[in-house]
Amino acid sequence: MKHNTQCIEFVHGLSKLVISLSAMFILFPLSAARAQGGMGGSLGAQNVGDSNSYKHILTPGDRGEWPLSVSAGETVIVFVTSSSFDPAAQIVGAAGKVLAENDDVRPGDQDSLILYRFVTAGDYKILVKGFKSAAGGQYTLTVRRFKPIDIKRDERNAIIMNKRRVQWHRFAAAAGETLVVTARSAVFGPDTEIYAPNGEQVERENRSYNGNHTSTSVFRAETKGDYYLRVTPDNGSNGGYAVTVAPAHVAALSLGIRTERLLAAGGLDLWTFEGKAGDLIHVEASSQGPALAVSLKRLSQGEKASQSSEAGGNNEGPVMLPVDPKNHGELNALLRSKGRYQVEVAQSNGTPVDYNVVAAPAARAWNGQLEAAGKLNIGGTDYWEFDGKAGQIIRIAGNSVTFDIVLELYNSRGERVEINDDGGGEHNALLTGLLKQTGHFLVRVSSLGNGGSGTYQLFKKPDPTKPILVGSRTEGRLGSGSSDVWSFTGKAGQTVILSVRSLDFDAQVTVFGPDAVEVGSDTGDHETSDSLLSLHLPLNGVYTIWVSSRHDGGKYIVHLVDAD
Repeated sequence: MKHNTQCIEFVHGLSKLVISLSAMFILFPLSAARAQGGMGGSLGAQNVGDSNSYKHILTPGDRGEWPLSVSAGETVIVFVTSSSFDPAAQIVGAAGKVLAENDDVRPGDQDSLILYRFVTAGDYKILVKGFKSAAGGQYTLTVRRFKPIDIKRDERNAIIMNKRRVQWHRFAAAAGETLVVTARSAVFGPDTEIYAPNGEQVERENRSYNGNHTSTSVFRAETKGDYYLRVTPDNGSNGGYAVTVAPAHVAALSLGIRTERLLAAGGLDLWTFEGKAGDLIHVEASSQGPALAVSLKRLSQGEKASQSSEAGGNNEGPVMLPVDPKNHGELNALLRSKGRYQVEVAQSNGTPVDYNVVAAPAARAWNGQLEAAGKLNIGGTDYWEFDGKAGQIIRIAGNSVTFDIVLELYNSRGERVEINDDGGGEHNALLTGLLKQTGHFLVRVSSLGNGGSGTYQLFKKPDPTKPILVGSRTEGRLGSGSSDVWSFTGKAGQTVILSVRSLDFDAQVTVFGPDAVEVGSDTGDHETSDSLLSLHLPLNGVYTIWVSSRHDGGKYIVHLVDAD
C-alpha cells in the first residue's frame, strides 16, 4: 500500500509537471519554429483587420521565423523595431522565395517596414534577422492584416461597414499626383487613415464637414503604386458610408478675372495667385447648386500646391477678416507677406457642380480725401484702406439714414484696434483710435446684425485731442460706445493722480505715453463708475488720456493732480 501511495503521488506530481510544461508551451511557443531553422513564434489567432504585436529575443546569427497563413487578396503590413540591433524583415513563400524585404524604413530610420498583398492563398513566413545577420537582441514584431475593398476613382463607392467596424480600401495613384479622399456617412463620423505603398502612414491635410459626418483628406502621392484607406466609425456603428477618390485640379488664378469650371465628383480645385503684404483679397466661389466651401493659405517657398506648410516670420499666413456668415463660398483675407497663395474650392456633398470663382482686391483707397461714400447690400461689407503713423490719433464718423452703421479699425496685422456702433448719435458711428505703429490700416463698414443696406458716408474728423493741464479739472460728454481724448505734458519721473467720474456710465480709462505705449488703465470692472489711477511717467513729452464707455454715454468729470 505504501508503494502504491508513493506511485500515486509520483503520478500526481508528474501530471502537475506535464500540465505546467503544457502551460509554458502555450504561453511561450518560441520553439515551434526551431525545426524550420530559426527561432520565432506563432502569430496566433488574428482577425483580418486587427493589428497585433509580439516580442522576441533574437540570438546573434539566428533568425526569427513567424508562420503566416493567408487567403487570396489579403494584405499585411509588417513592422519590426528594436533598440538593440538593426532589424531586417522578409516575407517568403513556402519554397523559401523572398517575396518582399526591407532593412530600413528610410535613411536614418533603422526599423523595418513591409506592405505586401498576397495574390494567392497559402502558407508563408515572416523572417526577422539582424542586418548582415551579425547582431541580435529583443525586437517587437507588429503585424496588421486586412482584405481591402478596391475603390473606383472619380466615382461614388457605397460600402456597408463590417461587423469588426474597421474597413480597408485600395486605390492606385501616380507619382506626384495630388488626390482628394473623402468618406461620408449619415450614421457616423468616419475616422480615416491613408497608407503609402511601403506601409507608411501618409501625411495629409484633413478637414471635416457636416458635423464630422464628412471627412476629406488631401495628399500628394510621392511614389506610384497602390495606396490604402482605413475607415473606422467614431461612434461604433456599422452602417453605410460612401468613399470617393479624385484628383485635385491645380491651376493659376488671375486676380480680378472670374473663371468658370466644373468641380468633379468628390474633387477639389486648387487655384494659385501671387500676392503681397497689405493686400486685402476677397474670394468668392458661387454656383447654382450646392454651396461651396473656400479657404486660403500661403504656400511656403518651393512648396507645391496642396502640400502643408506652417507660415511664420517673413512667411506669415493670411488673416481672415469678417464676411457675412450667410454668404457661403466667400472670404476676406489680409495678406501679411509677399508670396504665392492657394485658394481651395470644395463641395461637401461630393457631387459634380458647375461654379465660377474670382479673387480680387477688396479694399478701396482712402488717402488724401476727408470724405468717402459707398453703398452696402444686405449682409455686405466694405473695406477702406489708408496709411497712418505711429502715435497718430484718428477720428472717423460714419453716417447712414437707412441702416445702423458699424465701423471697425484694423491694423496691418489684421488685428482689430477699435469698433464703434452708435457713438455719433442716432444710428451713426463715431470711431476714435490711436495708431500704435506706422503702416497700412483698414476701416470696415457694416450694418448692425448684417441685416441693413443702403448708402452711407464716411468723414475724417480733425484730431479730437483736447488739452488738460496738470492740476486742473474739466468736464466732457460721450456718445454711446465712443471715446474722448485728452492730452497733457509730463516729465520723466513725475507722478500724477488721474480721476474720472460719471453718474451716467462706467468709465474706461487708458493712458498712453509719447511713444504710444500704454502707461496705465482702468477697465471699469468694479462696483463704482469712477476710475482712479496713480501714474509714474517714464518719459518727457505729451501723454494722452482716453476716456470711453462700453455701452451708455453721458457726462463725466476729469481731474488731473500732480502728486509730487
